[in-house]
Amino acid sequence: MENLEYEICINAPKVSVWNTLTDAQAYQKWVKAFSPNSYFEGEWKQGTFIKFLDPELGGTKALLETLEPCDCIVARHVSMISKDGEETTEGEIGSKWVGTT
Repeated sequence: MENLEYEICINAPKVSVWNTLTDAQAYQKWVKAFSPNSYFEGEWKQGTFIKFLDPELGGTKALLETLEPCDCIVARHVSMISKDGEETTEGEIGSKWVGTT
């Protein structure tokens, strides 16, 4: 599998960035830039699953492997979710996403 890493410097306090990522309403505001109707379902708690969904596109289900407030989130994608809510690990998109962090 190809390994890609991205890094960006955000000129804001860590707690502001954390709240924007994990607060349901704040998440919906920033994610509009690439997925206008996206939202998440689940609790930001290490060891739990969280779903990132868009009614028009479907989404992905991820396992929160590492969750260190204001410092680190590692989410491993475990399945793709169709617009109808069905989960799969197969197909062209599934083979690219499942297993990524």
